[in-house]
Amino acid sequence: MVTSTGVDSLATSAVPATKSKIGSSILLTLGAGSGINVEELAENLTNVEKLPAESALQRKIDKVDAKISGYGLISSQLDILASSFEKINDANEIYSTAGRSDNEKAVSFLSVTNAASEGGYDINVYQLAENQRIASNSYQTNSGNVNGGTAFDITLSIGATRTGTYDHSITTAQLQAIGDDASAVINYSDGTNTIKITQAEIDAAMESLEGAGTYTFGNATLEGLILAINNDIAANSGFAANFSSAQVHYTKGISFVQTIAGASVSLAQPTAGSGSPASNLGLVSEGINSGTNSGSSVTDTVIQIGAGDDTLAGIVAAINEADTGITAALLDVGGIGNNYRIILSGAEGLDGSFSVATSSANATASLGFDKAENVLQGAQDAQIGYQGLLVNRGSNVIADLIEGATFQINAT
Repeated sequence: MVTSTGVDSLATSAVPATKSKIGSSILLTLGAGSGINVEELAENLTNVEKLPAESALQRKIDKVDAKISGYGLISSQLDILASSFEKINDANEIYSTAGRSDNEKAVSFLSVTNAASEGGYDINVYQLAENQRIASNSYQTNSGNVNGGTAFDITLSIGATRTGTYDHSITTAQLQAIGDDASAVINYSDGTNTIKITQAEIDAAMESLEGAGTYTFGNATLEGLILAINNDIAANSGFAANFSSAQVHYTKGISFVQTIAGASVSLAQPTAGSGSPASNLGLVSEGINSGTNSGSSVTDTVIQIGAGDDTLAGIVAAINEADTGITAALLDVGGIGNNYRIILSGAEGLDGSFSVATSSANATASLGFDKAENVLQGAQDAQIGYQGLLVNRGSNVIADLIEGATFQINAT
């Protein structure tokens, strides 16, 4: 029974294999001699159902991919848009400001920001900033020794003892409050010399400005007072030695411009007359309320020239390596190799002025930097009239007068 069960079990398990083999035999038999590729036929029959399903699935995949790409592009563009809005999140970022000059040859705007206030500004260019340039004596060769091959020191003194101003705080109303008494005067003194402004001088100054008429302190202007002061300065050499001029100070009244550093000026009360009550005199007796004098700002730099390095090229290299703001260049003036000079150039503006000294009398005489005839150009500050005030700047590019605007002065 055990054996019988085993036989029956084997027989049952062999049935599928037998059926499969029979099925294959039938297909092969059907195809025999007919030229039909049964395997290919079977594959094609399978593809009839499989390929449409795969195609439909792929279309769904493509649609999903397209949506994902579209969402990515939209997200990217939204980020760009958000960034752009962030840049204009303030009101002053939505509009732009520009500057225009009525005379571009004289003054031109380099940049204007939205911090600049809209309006017109009066600028007159009286003087451009210049840098100092000096030349050495002429040499027939560029390889000879300036100091006989001996070491020496070059001292560059850079900067200037600058003058300043003293300001008289006075308004037109205060000036006119002095009145029209013939004996009333205003005195300005530098401690030694005094200039006296009388009614007659005010009258002469005002007539030159306004035309014929009768003028006193009572109907004078600050411009008339300044002209009268400058007429007196020109006639008083002692006062002029300390102060070159008076000018309109835009916020304080009058500025006295120093000729030499350290000078000071004071105001004496106007002489009282019958038409000038004492109560009015106090209006102008505030006097010179402020003075500025930056004094000396000179810096000395010592440059050592080693033995044998005292050639023109060696001196030029040593000065440039010192990096003081003064540049040196060796120039073949004639272009034929028999006229060489060292050219020294300072920074723009009066503070860039310099002088040259050496520790060797022989080197000093040989180089000739101390000779007046070798000065090619002197240093000077720019001078402009801005809103009625004379302004000095060490550069022709000015960024601190009109808020938010940088302009350049190009010509007087």
